[in-house]
Amino acid sequence: MNLHKIPKIDKAVCAAEQKIAYNIAFRIHINHGDSFQSLPTAAAKSETKGKLIRLYMKNYQRSYDYKPGRYNEDAIFVALNQGLQEYLERPFIASNYESIGRAFPIPERRD
Repeated sequence: MNLHKIPKIDKAVCAAEQKIAYNIAFRIHINHGDSFQSLPTAAAKSETKGKLIRLYMKNYQRSYDYKPGRYNEDAIFVALNQGLQEYLERPFIASNYESIGRAFPIPERRD
């Protein structure tokens, strides 16, 4: 998967797509965190997670600074899918790129 480097940060620590996934997850938490945590079952949380990811990926694509092809949207989706549920259950404010990279992993990097 083609990932983009954050200046002065090794891609193995955190890629730009992981940082974008964290920023999207932060917005999702602000808007939907309480309602997500109150969902009664794991199935309801999983279904809601999928809907939120699709909705916020569309919002990302409509954002003012979005440029098609600039970042790997598949990688952003994978990172969100890997880390969003855990983030919504235990939100945190990232103080470094290492914590973002661990929270929103992108498996099988080949770059």
